[in-house]
Amino acid sequence: MYKALHTYESSGGNTHTLSFRQGDILFVLEETNSSWWLASSEEGKVGYIPNTYVTRHIKKNSEHAVLLSVERAITAVKATSKGGQLTAEEKSLLGKLIKHKENVIASAHGDKKDYSKRKAPPPPSATSHSKAEAPPPPVRSSVRRNSTMESAGESPIEDVSLQRFNIIEDKPGTHNLNAVEDVPLSIGSDLMELTQIHTNLSLTKSREFLESCMSSIGNSIPSLSKAMSRIIQTFPKQEQSNDPDMESLGLAFANLAEIKDDAQQRNWAINDDELKISNILNDILQFLTECSKEVCMKVVSSNQYAAIMTLATYYQMETRPSIRITLLQIIGVLCAISPKFVSMFLSTVLPVELVCELNNYLHDIERSCYTALVLSMLFSTGEPIPVSYYDTIGVTFLNSILKSVEEGTEGDTDDRLSDILVRLLLSINLHFPIPLENLIMQSIKNTTCTTLSEKIMFLCNRGEDPVKVNEEEDWINTSAPPHSVLKFLQDIFSLKETASSFLYTNDLLVLIDIITRNIADISAGSKLRTEHLDLLLSIVKNSSYSETKHRCAEIMSILNRIKDEDINETAFRTVAEFDKKIVHNILHELSLITM
Repeated sequence: MYKALHTYESSGGNTHTLSFRQGDILFVLEETNSSWWLASSEEGKVGYIPNTYVTRHIKKNSEHAVLLSVERAITAVKATSKGGQLTAEEKSLLGKLIKHKENVIASAHGDKKDYSKRKAPPPPSATSHSKAEAPPPPVRSSVRRNSTMESAGESPIEDVSLQRFNIIEDKPGTHNLNAVEDVPLSIGSDLMELTQIHTNLSLTKSREFLESCMSSIGNSIPSLSKAMSRIIQTFPKQEQSNDPDMESLGLAFANLAEIKDDAQQRNWAINDDELKISNILNDILQFLTECSKEVCMKVVSSNQYAAIMTLATYYQMETRPSIRITLLQIIGVLCAISPKFVSMFLSTVLPVELVCELNNYLHDIERSCYTALVLSMLFSTGEPIPVSYYDTIGVTFLNSILKSVEEGTEGDTDDRLSDILVRLLLSINLHFPIPLENLIMQSIKNTTCTTLSEKIMFLCNRGEDPVKVNEEEDWINTSAPPHSVLKFLQDIFSLKETASSFLYTNDLLVLIDIITRNIADISAGSKLRTEHLDLLLSIVKNSSYSETKHRCAEIMSILNRIKDEDINETAFRTVAEFDKKIVHNILHELSLITM
């Protein structure tokens, strides 16, 4: 603790120096050099002071005043951060404040260890109390570490001594009975602050990381389990409405909305704002990735899903490719969070904009990959779409997608775009419930689909649904969209024109093998078994199966077993009864073939 001998006013634009009046009490955080010290005032303001203007001030029980000043300074640093993100300089300053707080706490607990970098100089002599000219303040680089050191991985602040945890070494016959009592109440918030500084994690992720570490330590060292549990209890539990992550995400969306509204009234070509917009979008993307699902749902759904509307409208207005790609990344993350967000985007102008993007820039591999992927996510639910969409998503568009899949796109050396376009076709196909009205089937009638058929067979053999976004959908949920690959094959074999030309004979035999395996293995009541049975019925009726009768006896045996199933579970009974009706129809068709 120091007392000001003279008044000092910052001058010359040195905003990182601290002004004070004669008689003010100051708390030295770091003796930076021989002329300037980093200090805080009683109000919590922080800056550099000339050490010739102060003298040591001894006062009993001064720890409370020091801690109060440091706490105010920490709060002030956090309050000045933009969007919850600290600059390198702010991180360095916050680290010094937290370390000074820890040293004061350790000293108050009787720890005589010298935690400072060097001993404080002796108080100035009486002759030095006359006012002297302050030396030049330290340059900004003394506050912030060299950027080269930071890029090499060196932490912007020094490691904090672990002695403050007061963990006592076990001795024979003891069990660390004092470990729980020695845990400071402030340790939880201090650990979270340090984690955020060193890792740039959000508050929620910092808490989850620390709780996982504490639990692991407690499980590995039983004698410390109570102490670790006590530390976990000291982590601040904030109400969701006051969650800094929620506030930061909401602020980032508000900044984007402001840019969107302003963009309607200005000429973008003369405004160099790409870096500013990119930073805001990257903040949104980071928050959506790191925040909990509950926080994202609450922020995005507020004000009648204003964030969804902002993203869709801004995408339509923005023309710069780099910004559009970041917008697509954000939209993709939102679609993966909740099917409700997918439905909201589907009702906006966004799908039409994405179709136009693919039509115009299919040669741009990276741009088209993002566009096609998000478009497939928007169509993944199979829910009805506005009739006006079919003016854009017509036969011409679908033919261009099929052509790109079959002939390839220059630069798509690893077939990444081709695979995503197949996924897009599967998702669009979900929106055509009647095969005769299916625009994709109409395009396939007049196209040789060798590559597409190979990719569809590959997906069918794997059994995964590439279109499915929400993995939490119930496997017996009848309202969920059908398996996109099975739905596509059902539509193919519902029409004789496509059933006879889409697959080669050998591929058809492989498909029958896959179906036979699945209807034998999948449990009764599963919606997936129903879809396989429905596909088998279409193959038997409309393909060349009557010529091969591949595995006919085995198939009939499996079908007769399904027909005789006794289902007791009420939840499965409706689906199982529907399966039996399909089985009856298949057996009838097979009996006609084998007669």
